[in-house]
Amino acid sequence: KALAVEGTRLFAGGTFSSVGGAPRTLLAAVDTTTRQLLPFAPLIEAQTVFAQVTALHADAGRLFLGGGFDVVNGSARGSLAAVDTASGALLAWAPGAITGDVFRGIASIVTAAGRVWVGGRFSAVGGVPRTGFAVFDETTAALTAIDPTPDQPTNRLSLDDGYLYVQGDWDRFGGLVRPRIARLDPQTGVVDPAWQFTYPGVG
Repeated sequence: KALAVEGTRLFAGGTFSSVGGAPRTLLAAVDTTTRQLLPFAPLIEAQTVFAQVTALHADAGRLFLGGGFDVVNGSARGSLAAVDTASGALLAWAPGAITGDVFRGIASIVTAAGRVWVGGRFSAVGGVPRTGFAVFDETTAALTAIDPTPDQPTNRLSLDDGYLYVQGDWDRFGGLVRPRIARLDPQTGVVDPAWQFTYPGVG
């Protein structure tokens, strides 16, 4: 369901409980050179949602993960967490719990401009309304004020040439008409007013 790479480590997330007979709960890592399973093995548990890891992003020794889980390495984490890419140890980064309907989840994670950008299907973060899109401080995990108020889930996030591209099921994003896709300045979180793309047949 999700892949991320840092150096020679390939991280994979999903719904599995073992890899090659070795216990691995929803998340595993393989050496891309030797193709051997690494000892990296965070324990991820779900108590209230379907257990899965659906989004991964590796950055500077940290692996940000999102999905359906409540606990990582024995500590509460509501669908978002960060672990050390080498040891799998849980990091202090702990945003508010993601909440929403029974299908809530995380679809995509990227880091840019000192922030962690998250897209998915949810309605609130730590009790603060956020529909399918939330932005956190990369160091403190505090929810930022950036909120383009989409009314539907966000499916993909991608960085390119200094811009953040966002794709989702919405028609408006950041107060502008943006059918399914928008471009943001990650420094400000403002939707680019001069850039608009429309999928064929969508308008």
